[in-house]
Amino acid sequence: MRPSLVALAIALVMLTGCASMRPNPDEWTDKERLAFGLSIAAHTLDAGTTIAADWDKCREVNPILGAEPSDASIIAF
Repeated sequence: MRPSLVALAIALVMLTGCASMRPNPDEWTDKERLAFGLSIAAHTLDAGTTIAADWDKCREVNPILGAEPSDASIIAF
């Protein structure tokens, strides 16, 4: 596994503990937990596919990241 993907996985796991907007995440409903988990999965897949992109054939359309973002900027974003 590429070091950048390992760093991405570690960062996302660490961020899941502090991403709550509610005072007590133990009070989340099952629907809220599912939505949160799906959101984390979608962000992880999006970042992973962006990192794995062939930049000779692809361009990023996010104006903040630029046309050919570095792995670090994708993980930070």
